[in-house]
Amino acid sequence: MGTQWRRREEIAAIRSEARAFGVSHLNDCFFVAGVALYWGEGSKTKRSLELSNSDPAALHLFVCWVRHYFDHNAAFTLALHLHEGNDEKAAMRYWRDAVGLPDARFTKTFTKPAGTGHRKNHLQHGVCRIRVRRSTDYWIRTMVWIEIARRQPWPLHRSA
Repeated sequence: MGTQWRRREEIAAIRSEARAFGVSHLNDCFFVAGVALYWGEGSKTKRSLELSNSDPAALHLFVCWVRHYFDHNAAFTLALHLHEGNDEKAAMRYWRDAVGLPDARFTKTFTKPAGTGHRKNHLQHGVCRIRVRRSTDYWIRTMVWIEIARRQPWPLHRSA
């Protein structure tokens, strides 16, 4: 019971620090871009910081954002979602290069079988998921930052 109690206190402290940091960085475009990207595309249920996308620029932004706001030495793992017939090795080379993680390890690739009729647009390199290793605390902070962004009275338009 002592360990659970301590962890709850740690999480409360993480959330408190994240609130202060998030509010103080709302004018930082890079910070807000990363929060918005994660809000739209990141995993919000696994308590692990991970983002899936088919746009290498979005994934590269995520890697840079994590390294800037969390840990410049953060470790990442990649996973691919491909269609039957995609070249897995070529896709791995592509994504490592595209997101700037030349030594990244991949977890097991999910390959969607042909003939399901679900999608017609077969991306040559598939969809890549980037997961930050040991990122529960980062995920907690990010969820607080998303809540701060969600509650902001963002302007709907600007008058001329």
